[in-house]
Amino acid sequence: MTARDATLYFTGGKLKFSSGHFTIFSKTEREPLHGHNYTIEVVVTATMNEPGITFDYRLFEEKLIQLCRTLNWHTLIPEKSPYINIEADDQHYQITFNHESMWLLKNDVVLLPLENVTLETLSQWFVDQIMQDKKFVATYQIKKLTIKVFNGPHHAAEACGDCCH
Repeated sequence: MTARDATLYFTGGKLKFSSGHFTIFSKTEREPLHGHNYTIEVVVTATMNEPGITFDYRLFEEKLIQLCRTLNWHTLIPEKSPYINIEADDQHYQITFNHESMWLLKNDVVLLPLENVTLETLSQWFVDQIMQDKKFVATYQIKKLTIKVFNGPHHAAEACGDCCH
């Protein structure tokens, strides 16, 4: 059998997370802290090998579920934002934006290496988390990955990652 590419789709089930955040619009304007019930949809293109399968889908889906669990029931804070200052003590983060501070328990926060927490940056974060695992990408011969993050039924953003072998 000649190797061919196949496109797989992952949606629903445990591909979801509930998180709090605020979107930053400028150095003086942001949304109030609020939350969403997010879902993700994933499209992956990989090489189909013997015996007519790309890879064990369960392994890929479990990796996605673990990423969702990392974010679930947490407040997401963009640690690379030029507009917020984050200080920490033993138990808390103090997040300061435009001279106003909020204190959050460390256990309730995930600091993300992002400039903002938006659908656009979250979709790219998911792609980056998969693509930076070079061994995983190579082992499963992943050639293209698209991840779409929804914050409800009507709004989503997607990011893509291409792999070269």
